[in-house]
Amino acid sequence: MAAGLIDPRANNDEGISISDTPVKIVVGSVEAEVSFCVHPALLQKHSNIFEAALKKEWTSGQQRIVDLWEENPDTFTLYAQWLYTGKLFTKREPASTSYKRYAELYVLGEKLIDRTFQNRVMDATVAAKREPDENGRKYRPNASLSSIVYSGTPKGSPLRRFMVDCYLRSGASGSIQQHADEPDKVDHEFLMDLSAALLANRGASKSHLEEKYRHLERGVPCTYHIHEGGNLCEGATPADDDEDNLWMGY
Repeated sequence: MAAGLIDPRANNDEGISISDTPVKIVVGSVEAEVSFCVHPALLQKHSNIFEAALKKEWTSGQQRIVDLWEENPDTFTLYAQWLYTGKLFTKREPASTSYKRYAELYVLGEKLIDRTFQNRVMDATVAAKREPDENGRKYRPNASLSSIVYSGTPKGSPLRRFMVDCYLRSGASGSIQQHADEPDKVDHEFLMDLSAALLANRGASKSHLEEKYRHLERGVPCTYHIHEGGNLCEGATPADDDEDNLWMGY
């Protein structure tokens, strides 16, 4: 095969049906609800929740209407776009502000049980962490973001690990102390996890931490992916997902 050629072919039986009547998904509160029309095969392929909701024995499956009134229409727009394109249209947002959007997307993936989507959101989150702004500065997520992350994910979540790893590798005391007068903005469990990580790495040199958490800056961020079946990501090595690199199990 010629160098640089991207082969678009796939197996004949891997295609999805786009001839079925789309499902209506109602997102947001009554005052600001938005309706989306998405082909059921796409929803069922990616999300365990939609796969169950669209079964014929359920009202939602019979009426082909799914109500997600608690979700944000802007967040679901990005999810629906990703279903059809495999892209997250967020690149023009600076990392300093995009972390909140990625956290909301990841939490949506958690609710919908769409592990592939969550892994791609983690890739985007790590990419934002690695990308400097016009002044060459890189950003880590604000500690206040922990309230979204921890309220919407289970213990051991890769996104929780990412939050703690960022502060363990390059955090400063001021980034936590700035919230001293507004403790409700920083999740208590995040502070507990961060404290445990700091104690576990007590005495470690800066160079040791940089190597231990190298996946924040280079290589395949396999350690922040959900691996159902135990398979590593393409291009990753066992060391990229080694338990020695993790401060808490998943």
